Amino acid sequence: MGYRSNWIIAAAMIVSLVVFVPTAQSEEPFEATSCYSGTATPFHDSKDLTVVMGFQINGILRSHSENKFLNNVTYHFEGIVRGTQLTSYGRFVDPDGDMIIAERSGTGKDASGKFLEGTGKYKGIKGGYKAELIARGKPAMPGTFQECARFIGTVELRK
Repeated sequence: MGYRSNWIIAAAMIVSLVVFVPTAQSEEPFEATSCYSGTATPFHDSKDLTVVMGFQINGILRSHSENKFLNNVTYHFEGIVRGTQLTSYGRFVDPDGDMIIAERSGTGKDASGKFLEGTGKYKGIKGGYKAELIARGKPAMPGTFQECARFIGTVELRK
């Protein structure tokens, strides 16, 4: 191989590093505490049918992870509860204004969330979490509820 061939190989390696390394992803664990307040609205008023309610919650997260994922992130979820089963969709917004859209399902005590998509630094996000209810307070106002949950999960972000 000649001198010129070595330069071509070196240039190709540099280009491939520049093109592929920024899109590499690595899975990282995270843990956060979430406290929120919400309202629930009955879907029907029948003693013969399973209870169905719509709900909305707003909250904030505090990270316990070294990577500080979800630290000081606020969120809004809307969903439906049928019996004890819930399904909801939410939007997480970080202090820079970047967002994550998530889907959550499970029960009022234990739910699982999946990150569906994101903007800015969260574009291409993958991962999810388990949410476990850790505190429930007496309602501050009629028709509301206040709770805290622990989020434990993994996240993959573009580097």
